Amino acid sequence: LVVLLIDVAIVFESVAARASQMAMPVAAFLSYYTLVILVFACLYRVAEMVLTPAQFRVNFELRSLSFAEALYVSVITMATVGYGDIVPEGALVRLLAAPEVICGVLLLLFGFSEIMRTRDAPRGEHPE
Repeated sequence: LVVLLIDVAIVFESVAARASQMAMPVAAFLSYYTLVILVFACLYRVAEMVLTPAQFRVNFELRSLSFAEALYVSVITMATVGYGDIVPEGALVRLLAAPEVICGVLLLLFGFSEIMRTRDAPRGEHPE
């Protein structure tokens, strides 16, 4: 039992060291991801306020979005989920959605690449 507890402690120590090494790139990735979502949510909301008629179809009804709904649309678009409950109808918001999808995919690719590069770096060293 003592040997098992020592082995478990060694494993947890290794996991904790790796987690602390990856904390910075993970935090940076989440910060950029959140920032892009917020920027596009604001752009959707501005498009709603400036353009008429309403730019989104919400549950088959053409109407304006609240900021919370614009944030939801941004998250769903960035994650490329597309539930279909809120759909861009106007040309401008459709043009905004396309670069958001591209940003989301590229951010995931580069973010995970950086996280994996940091993970594979020798202990105590940070990749350049």
